[in-house]
Amino acid sequence: MSTVAVAMITRNVAMLIWGRDVVSAKSPFGNKVIDLGVVRILPHELFVLIGGAVLMAILYFFLKKSFFGKALEAVAFNKSAASLMGINPRLMASIAFIISGALAGAGGIMVGPLVNPGAFIGVFLGLKAFAVAIIGGLENPKGILIGALLLGVLENVFAMYSTSLKDAASFILIIGILAFLPQGLFGKRYKEKF
Repeated sequence: MSTVAVAMITRNVAMLIWGRDVVSAKSPFGNKVIDLGVVRILPHELFVLIGGAVLMAILYFFLKKSFFGKALEAVAFNKSAASLMGINPRLMASIAFIISGALAGAGGIMVGPLVNPGAFIGVFLGLKAFAVAIIGGLENPKGILIGALLLGVLENVFAMYSTSLKDAASFILIIGILAFLPQGLFGKRYKEKF
C-alpha cells in the first residue's frame, strides 16, 4: 500500500510542477520509418528493442554471475537463511531498490519519445508491466521477457482491428492466463496441502 501512496504523491507533485498536459518528446533518431516489407518500424522502436534486450542481458548476468546478484537472489528466496550466511538483507533491499529505480528510469527514457509522457503515464505502463510479470511468472526473468513480447504482439494485432482495443489486450490476456495458468506461463507449480 505504501508504494501506491508514494506513487500517488509523486504523480500529484509532478502535476503541480509540470502541469497535467502531455509533453511531446522528440526522438534523437528521427521519424523516418524503416520499411522491411511487411513490417514498418521507427528507428526509435528498434532502439527500444535492442536497448531492452541489452538491459535484460545485463540484469540477467548480474543476477546469475555477480556476488551481489547471487546475494539478492538468496535474500529473495529466504531472508533468514541469507542473513545467517552473512548477507545483509537491508543492504540487498537497498541495492534492489537502486536497480529497480535505474531500470525504471532507463525504461522511461527509452519509451518517452514513443508515448507522449504525462503525469498519468505510469498508471498504464505499470498495469502493463504487472500484466507481463503475471503472464511470464513472477520468478522467471526469461518468462517475463517472453510475456512482454507476447503482450506487444497481441496489442498490435488488436490495434490492426481497432485502436481502442489496444489497451484492452493486456487485460484480456491476463484474465485468460490467470483463468487457466494461475502461476503464469513459466511459473513454478506448487502443490497445496490442506
